[in-house]
Amino acid sequence: MKPETIAIHAGNLFKASTNDVTSPINLSTTFLRNEEGGYSGGHMYSRVSNPNRSNLEKTMADLEHGVEACAFSSGNTAGMSLFQALKPG
Repeated sequence: MKPETIAIHAGNLFKASTNDVTSPINLSTTFLRNEEGGYSGGHMYSRVSNPNRSNLEKTMADLEHGVEACAFSSGNTAGMSLFQALKPG
């Protein structure tokens, strides 16, 4: 597929319950816990992860033909993550 086609379709997770064609902007900062205390939706706090960031990461991974991608809220965070992933020396 062309990058334009991937960019349009990747990350848009269709929900049968709402019939959304594109993902909505999620404004929630906290998410519902299940009876066991876990987060069945996969998100617990918006600064850590949220549906919008997950869609962005999925789109970036698809555009780069990768498996996963990480999105950060600042360049400093991205830089620190890179340095922490590298071996010393």
